[in-house]
Amino acid sequence: MSIEIRTTEDLKSAIRELEGLQKIQAKILKDEIHEKWQSLKPLNLLKRTVSNAISGSSAKTNLVRAGIGMGVGLLTKRLIGGPVNSLLKNAAINGLKFAASALVARKAEGIAVKGKNLLSRIFS
Repeated sequence: MSIEIRTTEDLKSAIRELEGLQKIQAKILKDEIHEKWQSLKPLNLLKRTVSNAISGSSAKTNLVRAGIGMGVGLLTKRLIGGPVNSLLKNAAINGLKFAASALVARKAEGIAVKGKNLLSRIFS
């Protein structure tokens, strides 16, 4: 803005124009600060982290598969309960764990897709 100011009215007009520009810039700055503040909230950080972990490479897919496998193993262990003293019961439990792992291995893609959809709904 290079307006030649010759009169008091020109000066007042330039001041009003600069004040208007200052208000616009202050509003933009305030909006940017609010946006940054929102992005730093713990829930939004968690959402962004999960989103980044879900989307992407095969290493992340393998990580999701490993997590599903661990989850199935823990779930199977919880369902079965405490320590096992019987050899037959121990063999049956190991067979059940193997069957659950095999099922997860065959259906890993479908489970991963459903898990991604669930997490997307939760964190959206």
